[in-house]
Amino acid sequence: MDNNNLILDSTFYVYAAGEDKIYLENGDAFGNTFIDPEDLIDIQNLKYYLRTPAKFELLSLVTPYGNNLDLGKDGKTFQFDVTDFTPILKGKRMLSMELGGEHQEEIDIKFLFIKGIPERTVLDIANIWPFQRGYFSEILSNKRFEARKLRLHPTAKNYKLRFSVTGHEQNGEFTPRAHFVTVNGTSNKKFPFTVWKECGFNPIYPQGGTWIFDRAGWCPGAPTEAFHFDISNLVNSGQEINVDYGLEPPQLDQANYLVSSQLVSYGPLNHKLDASIEEIVRPVSNRVEFDRLNPSCNLPTVSIRNTGADEIRTLKIEYGIKNRIKEIYTWSGVLSSLTEQRIELPVLQSDFWNPGPDSIFLFEAAILEVNAQSDENLSNNIKRVSFKPVDRYNGSILFEFKTNNIPQDNSYKIVNSQGQIVIERSNMAPVTAYRDELLLPPGCYTLYVNDVSNDGLNFWYFPTYGTGSARIMRKVNNTVIPIKTFNPDFGEAFQYDFVLNGPVKSNEESLTGMLSITPNPSHGNVDIAFQSQQANPVQINIRTLEGKTVFTDIRNPGKSGQTINWSPKQLEAGSYFVQIIQNNKIVTRKLVVQ
Repeated sequence: MDNNNLILDSTFYVYAAGEDKIYLENGDAFGNTFIDPEDLIDIQNLKYYLRTPAKFELLSLVTPYGNNLDLGKDGKTFQFDVTDFTPILKGKRMLSMELGGEHQEEIDIKFLFIKGIPERTVLDIANIWPFQRGYFSEILSNKRFEARKLRLHPTAKNYKLRFSVTGHEQNGEFTPRAHFVTVNGTSNKKFPFTVWKECGFNPIYPQGGTWIFDRAGWCPGAPTEAFHFDISNLVNSGQEINVDYGLEPPQLDQANYLVSSQLVSYGPLNHKLDASIEEIVRPVSNRVEFDRLNPSCNLPTVSIRNTGADEIRTLKIEYGIKNRIKEIYTWSGVLSSLTEQRIELPVLQSDFWNPGPDSIFLFEAAILEVNAQSDENLSNNIKRVSFKPVDRYNGSILFEFKTNNIPQDNSYKIVNSQGQIVIERSNMAPVTAYRDELLLPPGCYTLYVNDVSNDGLNFWYFPTYGTGSARIMRKVNNTVIPIKTFNPDFGEAFQYDFVLNGPVKSNEESLTGMLSITPNPSHGNVDIAFQSQQANPVQINIRTLEGKTVFTDIRNPGKSGQTINWSPKQLEAGSYFVQIIQNNKIVTRKLVVQ
């Protein structure tokens, strides 16, 4: 075998020993004869070569689990960069979807060809092994994915090994394992990688089945990770190399792996200084990969790739809504050739997210300078995406969080547009509802809710954990009503961006912060928490409707963002006013004791 071609070594002809028929010239049978055996060929010791048309796995995506699944009227759209496969995406080809799930939903596949000069030309791509399944014991014994000799492209300048691996069956699916690739069999040319994927933050949620469980290389409704190993500095053009793939012991029973492997050969980099906006991560709509981060009004995020040979140390980026005033940000850091980094962009203008009278929800980002100069390729410097606006609330709102039976798993926080934490809560009691009144200045905020066990506030597989809830509430007269309810089956976490337009005007000069009175109504004991945005002393007064003070206290938070807690005991039945005072600013709320 030479570079995937069979080379004929020698040929010899034999006849099977034993009884054989004798035929006349006209084809009639005449009789039988017996051929004595002279030698023995053991079939088990023969090497067989099965040659089939080359099949390349362009992408690996397990469809989402279907029970209780709602993909919406427009479905979900994934994007994959298949530039590495350019040499085979020419002429007439057969395209297939295989291995199950392809008949569950209508699937639309489009190939988008981008005009321009690529970062480097793909000269060749070849499978190292045919796409196939191998059991753990077969891989260890080299019955599958045995070491192979490959002849490198004679004029290429760079070479890459590309692998995607998924584990299946009970142990193969749910047990992490270390895999490796070696080049020329030496330890200093060994590339280890762990085939394991966390599924609790899956962008498509909720799903049916065990969608939150981490798996070996795949999650339902998410792409398989592709591993890329640059071997350019280990080899020479035209050289014959030995490539081997394997698993680290101990052996697992009921474990098999689907392995896709390619050797990609490239020409030299086409640009010396070049940066590319690969993605606008937020804000963006109709990109399922970023659904967990959108809709967004906080810290626009772009993914920048260094597509040139030189190291990038500064980037000047302009960004904002189309036909509106833009922000400009200069990023500093180190971005090596052919590496990619997400960059968060600050928002300084208070009306940055206002689409204006034309209501155009189109976000733009552009690279103005790279290393304080123009780069060589302008075609990849600009990107535009549509996005959905976030929810806006007038007046004060409340966030209600009800724990399930495992409250130690959960915490939440709210951050402002500068990334500062303005409210946070953890160490909650089981099966308890917490209502935090958001007395915050106008602006954009992000709510983060986390679950360290990655099973949300409700998951069918753990019925004894109970069900919690998370809601945005508003007080209408004396009634608190929900205006936004979050799905409790969220897995690892969720985030929610929203805008507060400011409190309803009143005779009091409003105090900002987080105020929680729990429970309300109460049976005599109550917990009051105020998270201040300032470091000045805070006074609390609890008064009857007649104005009699039944509880008063002054605390010094020491620093902004600190939470002050009070727990007045055995209040008599009746109605009270809870008054929080700081810097001559006041907030007053009603407390009912039954």
